[in-house]
Amino acid sequence: MTNSLWTEQGATLSLKNACQEYGLTERDILDAMKAGKLQFRENYAHGNPYFKLLRGEVEALALALRGAAAMEEQAFTSQLRQIDKEINSYKRKLTSLQKQRLALIETRNRQNRLAENKTEESSAPRPQEIYPSSYLCVCGHESDFSENTIKEAKAKSQKRKIHLSDSASDEHTIVFHKGEMIDILCPLRERL
Repeated sequence: MTNSLWTEQGATLSLKNACQEYGLTERDILDAMKAGKLQFRENYAHGNPYFKLLRGEVEALALALRGAAAMEEQAFTSQLRQIDKEINSYKRKLTSLQKQRLALIETRNRQNRLAENKTEESSAPRPQEIYPSSYLCVCGHESDFSENTIKEAKAKSQKRKIHLSDSASDEHTIVFHKGEMIDILCPLRERL
């Protein structure tokens, strides 16, 4: 019968856990082991030795050394400690889940803001290129250039932004970057 206790779950505990759960000192347990009152086995965890004891025998030793009242108090304290440990575990999980929830909401809000900005940009009138060498501003002004001037401006804009101004009285400036027209600087827009 004793051999089956060594393999039964919850029927054994380590020397350290016996001290914590039953309020015994290591000296109390080691003395009982030497006197033959406690059966023990020496086990190893990660190469470190520890004593494995039978729970029923440790309870009997604690009862004999401390008395029934002390055993009840120790059982209460041990159970309370276990409950506090679980509560703290759930608090950590809750905190982690709340952070994940906030991050998810923030990501969704950011996506919504980007979608709104894209909608606003797409609904706003944009300057247009009129092939091969004219450009129409959102104010309705049309800027005309020679085809060679536009080719040179697009070629130079591969390395840096190029500004090309027309000669009209309300001067508009066409901005090129990476070979494309990206904007028209309009004097009327600046006044608004």
